[in-house]
Amino acid sequence: MAERTLKEEGALTKMRGLIFGFSITRAIAVAAELGIADRLADGPRTAAELARECGVLEHPLYRMLRALAGEDVFAEDKDGSLEVISSRMFLPAPTRFSFRLCCTIGAMNNA
Repeated sequence: MAERTLKEEGALTKMRGLIFGFSITRAIAVAAELGIADRLADGPRTAAELARECGVLEHPLYRMLRALAGEDVFAEDKDGSLEVISSRMFLPAPTRFSFRLCCTIGAMNNA
């Protein structure tokens, strides 16, 4: 298989963003609606713990959080616990500097 050039890699990254952009936007909105960042404020938790607290199914929640981990919103520890990383400032309950309200309204308008 031929090596990809930097230009091809850039095009692939852009195309991936175009294809999966809406899914990621919706996943961010769902995470905000469920208050995932708030629930992780005290430290890492498993998808099972989060699912019980949120009243949702564990496997779909885990898949969504893994997708967001791929976008550097959350991170998964070796033991499967999830934590928020640098994007945490955007998702907690509404504050002066939070985008939580924006992402939930924006996703609802595009649904």
